[in-house]
Amino acid sequence: MVHHTENAFLSEQVDLVYRLQNTQNTPQYYKTVTNGIIGLGIILKGSAFIDVDGQWELIPRFSIFGMGEKPYHIKLSADYEEISIGFKPYAFNFFVNTQQRYFTKGRITDASLLYPGHTLEELAEAVSKSKNDPDILSALDGFFQKQFNSDRSDHRVRAATQWIYDNDIIRVQDIAQKLDISSVTLRNLFDEHVGVTPKELIKITRTHNVLKQCAFFKENLTELGYEFGYFDQSHFIKEFKSVMGITPKAYFRNEQLAFDFYNYGRWLTDNFTE
Repeated sequence: MVHHTENAFLSEQVDLVYRLQNTQNTPQYYKTVTNGIIGLGIILKGSAFIDVDGQWELIPRFSIFGMGEKPYHIKLSADYEEISIGFKPYAFNFFVNTQQRYFTKGRITDASLLYPGHTLEELAEAVSKSKNDPDILSALDGFFQKQFNSDRSDHRVRAATQWIYDNDIIRVQDIAQKLDISSVTLRNLFDEHVGVTPKELIKITRTHNVLKQCAFFKENLTELGYEFGYFDQSHFIKEFKSVMGITPKAYFRNEQLAFDFYNYGRWLTDNFTE
């Protein structure tokens, strides 16, 4: 992880910044799941591939990804390095002129098609030359400040996504009522600014929040489900498996999985089985 919270602009728009590396001389395989963010990946060295229906497809050097409906299965080449920026669900909308729905549902988009000229190449060069985390953040800050378009902001979307992220409100009807708008209007706002429906974002972020509680609840999954507002155990299991691909029991009983959410080593493919 690259700590970005001391940068006021980035911390307002960005959920996390992380460096992904494979320093071994053989490829590495891992799986990862959606966490309610849209990300911009910048490959600095090597190549990455994603499994699409059993075939390895090359991931663009600059890629937009996120809000997937099932785990990603990724292969990293030897001597690999990547910097990825995960945006808060309403924020990536400020940096592109394309509606969010074109970047969600697990799509991998070539980001170089959305930015003019050599913009991303210049950013990658600046990041590559950075000697430490503050330098990396400075390069990212300068790039995104130039791309920022505040006219694409909507305070209702910002408030709604924050309530969902904080697990304060987990019913679409309650969010719409608090904003004094209809559920249809709320859904249309999310379609434009977030790319998934409010219900889908609730499912994704609630599952992600559950993942981070493994140290406290792994011996009592029923209690964990109620803590996050699931109707009953069956509802919890069904929703968790739809996002993760495995049941809560299989996940939390595997110490290699239920350890550190941001350590990709824990997502090694052979761990991701029932």
